[in-house]
Amino acid sequence: MNAHFSLELKKMLRDKGLVFWTLLLPIFFIVIFASIFGNQSSTTSLTLHVVVTDSTTLTDPFIEQLQHIDTIDLEQIDSTHSTNELLESGDISTLLEINGEQLTLHYDGTQEDTAGALYGIIDNVSQQLHLQVSQQNVSNAVSEEAFTDEWFAAPFQLEAVTIDDQSVDAITHIVPGYAVMFTFFICISMVSSLLKDLRQGMISRLATSPKHPLHYLLGKWCAFIVVVLLQLVILLSFGWLVYDVQIGNLMAIFTLSLFLSMTATAIGLLISMAVRSENSGIATTQVLALGGAIVSGLWMPIEFMPNFVQQASVFFPQYCSSSIFRSHGIKWNTCEYFSFISDIASVYNHLPSNRSLSLSSFPPGCGLTR
Repeated sequence: MNAHFSLELKKMLRDKGLVFWTLLLPIFFIVIFASIFGNQSSTTSLTLHVVVTDSTTLTDPFIEQLQHIDTIDLEQIDSTHSTNELLESGDISTLLEINGEQLTLHYDGTQEDTAGALYGIIDNVSQQLHLQVSQQNVSNAVSEEAFTDEWFAAPFQLEAVTIDDQSVDAITHIVPGYAVMFTFFICISMVSSLLKDLRQGMISRLATSPKHPLHYLLGKWCAFIVVVLLQLVILLSFGWLVYDVQIGNLMAIFTLSLFLSMTATAIGLLISMAVRSENSGIATTQVLALGGAIVSGLWMPIEFMPNFVQQASVFFPQYCSSSIFRSHGIKWNTCEYFSFISDIASVYNHLPSNRSLSLSSFPPGCGLTR
């Protein structure tokens, strides 16, 4: 077993394709997606164009209050153009028309979510301005400021508190997500290695030796487990050094990485025994790695997926691994480590059965069945 383990490691170190699938390609994906989504601000600004066709005494205070809202980028435009011309030109998607006391929000049909948010803000500002005017009128009539303040006092006081949690952002989702996704690309190298040994006659020679064939599979399996562990260490270290991703509890990260490596390589052995050509192995791995990554929420948050996809994702090892990476491993403290053992069982359950190491799974006549 040790001889097969050492031999397999030496062969993998000389394999340039393995370096591409396990390191270069995932780092490329991490850099590309991090540059796209990593610099997005948490505060979204809504653009609102305003045209005034007829003004009143409250028009200027109303526009001034809209300008003081941080989430609105207000821009006044000339009233000589019609609203239909402005919207049909495609230059703007939302337009607020102020015609005396009438407020009309025109918007593109594809911007219903933005228009809904703007409608709520505009209506709230209008109600606040109406309340201020009413309060001023009552104060002038009663001449008692204390009574006016008590009469118009709000029944509830709302306060917004922002929690600045730097450990959860787009980068925190991207780095462990793609690290998990590309661990399953090791199946391509496993298929290529096993089929190459079959073509070169190594398996036939092993069948005539006194060594038990199971030692060959275990040595190859352990070698690929070490490679996947090194892959996860390098990718997570890259995220920590370049993007300042908080690693958290190292023992939890190592335990999850070990179980994930066992899962990916066991599936790789299963694919290697099931396929008859290298192209079939690559196709099967692509479907498993890319399809599982999409369903498991590695490309986009699982909350954005339909309900049936969210329910099906729990059966994929990628979902279990990435969710534990983000919710536990990335920001754990030491005391929470023990609860991780129960969670990691969900990943371990995705290991293929012992049939993945069954010698009868090899193609007939390969020389490895007894």
